[in-house]
Amino acid sequence: LSRSNYSQKQAIEAALRDRVSMIEGPPGTGKTTTILSIIANLLVRGKRVAVVSKNNSAIDNIKEELDALSLPPFYLRLGNSKIMQTLEETIKETVSKTLEQAAQISDVSFEEPELTNLYSRMKEMEADINRLVIMRNRQQEDENQLRHLVKRQEAFRESPEFPGIHRSQRKGLETLRKEIDRIARSLHRLDESGAYSLWDRLLNRLRWKMSQERFQADGLLLQFKLEHLYLNREIKQLTSELERAGLQKKQKELADLYTGQYIKSSLRALQKFLLSYCSDEEYQAAASTILSCNQEGRVCHECRDELRSVYPVILTTADALVYNCKDLLENGSKIDYIIIDEASQCDLLAGIPVLYLANRCVVVGDQKQLSAITGNPFGKLPVVDEPYDYYHETFLSSVRKVWNLQPTLLREHYRCDYSIINYCNKFYYDGDLI
Repeated sequence: LSRSNYSQKQAIEAALRDRVSMIEGPPGTGKTTTILSIIANLLVRGKRVAVVSKNNSAIDNIKEELDALSLPPFYLRLGNSKIMQTLEETIKETVSKTLEQAAQISDVSFEEPELTNLYSRMKEMEADINRLVIMRNRQQEDENQLRHLVKRQEAFRESPEFPGIHRSQRKGLETLRKEIDRIARSLHRLDESGAYSLWDRLLNRLRWKMSQERFQADGLLLQFKLEHLYLNREIKQLTSELERAGLQKKQKELADLYTGQYIKSSLRALQKFLLSYCSDEEYQAAASTILSCNQEGRVCHECRDELRSVYPVILTTADALVYNCKDLLENGSKIDYIIIDEASQCDLLAGIPVLYLANRCVVVGDQKQLSAITGNPFGKLPVVDEPYDYYHETFLSSVRKVWNLQPTLLREHYRCDYSIINYCNKFYYDGDLI
């Protein structure tokens, strides 16, 4: 239904394949976009889906995205008593409008193998583009470091000459990097403990003609000069490789495939499914039962099964899902898939009944973001195993530990300046973001 990048595709595939899967990523990596793609994939496979969150804003955000599609609504927003009261007042009108829009669906041609082949081709292109974007990220990082290095060098009034520098210009980048690191470690040991190993003494004499006294005095400037040389050479090398690889050309080609073929084919696939689904006798009978129900103010309660037949996708909060699906809890029925958004903000008591209702589950969130707030008003508590500790675990962290899951990280970030997101990338995401 929209563009998806390489790691989003990996997350979607895991959601369709695994009984319990987990998706993580900071803001700006497309968690909502991924959820929408999972919904569409599950829908055309004939699955019933519930999307839940601890808060209403996340669910409303998903509903807004679905509302923007030019398709008959296949989803229904449930919620707390206030939301349900409003729905009761409008439910027959809502179902009537759904039937009207469903009747206007036109048949379209759609070839699944064509879409599958296109998907595989685009995924390969995205893997190649990611490789080049990582290279470009490295280039940007080098440029940032070079600017900081120049400012640090300007703080020193003197700029001594180092005879061995001209030889370093002929060395490989890896060799140069190792020498810079060696010098940095040697200076650190001298500053910390005054230690100066025989090996460092020998290398600094042979390579740089520097005594211990001079190394202590000018070693940092030597390190700066070598780093300046290293960064300039790597920037030049990366620039040349990126130009030769044609990153921008590949990105444009991929974008053209999305807008020209893939998104249109995906919409046709969903449209084809909805035409078949809405024409089914069971669908028509369920809608008719809702419209003819004479239980004023209790239509949603009396016609729960029928509403789930007309709307295979339910959007609601974790608490409200349990309230609105009490009949499923009582008879032991399951929802094919439940997608739990913002799971780091969901506590265990709200999440466990949701798991009980799910045949398969997709857990979406980010452990680096604000977690569920669970105070302890009871003082000393009994000891429980770590994954089940209500006061120290969120629903996200508990599920990860209980199932020993490795989340799919949404790596590609779009929302803010490289220097800003790269701070978070280094300190919180182990440098995995692109």
